[in-house]
Amino acid sequence: MILSLLQIIENDEERNAINELFNTYFPKMQSVAYGILNNTQDAEDAAMETMEYICEHADDFVDYKDYKTLGKIFMCVKTTAIDMYRRNQRKNKLFICTDHFEGDFQTLFEEDQSLSDIMISKETNEILSKSLDQLEDMYKIPILLKYNYHMKNKDIAKLLKVDTNTVNGRIFRAKKLIKENMYALGYVK
Repeated sequence: MILSLLQIIENDEERNAINELFNTYFPKMQSVAYGILNNTQDAEDAAMETMEYICEHADDFVDYKDYKTLGKIFMCVKTTAIDMYRRNQRKNKLFICTDHFEGDFQTLFEEDQSLSDIMISKETNEILSKSLDQLEDMYKIPILLKYNYHMKNKDIAKLLKVDTNTVNGRIFRAKKLIKENMYALGYVK
């Protein structure tokens, strides 16, 4: 990911400086973000958003060892993490009912042939709803928007104000967690 970000920097000196900044301070940036978000994945996302900002304004961060520049870097991380925390709080208020999942089960489990053999019934629907309810909102909301409301991943990303790759990852993780939950309940082989 950092390599693609570095490509937007035209100056070799700036590119090298930002690469060193990333290698030196990225774990600390994640740590600062984690202190605000209390979620490892969100902390990594916040640190990467900050790195995107730094790459877009590389000339301001070339002297990353300077005390003032370091302060600016970590102020950016804190601001990004706080913004992400606020977005997450707003998303938690988004009401999506999981009592009656109407999604397309075949496309939900299309990667795994054994899951496509599941007979869709009221009981399976109830088990799936229970499995969805056990998910954190960051996974539950994207998968419901995709399969219940038939939204595209890019539209979900716009709605939730996150990157499309983040939505893709969350949907992938949600499917995996749903499969694990249903397997634990004895409904999936």
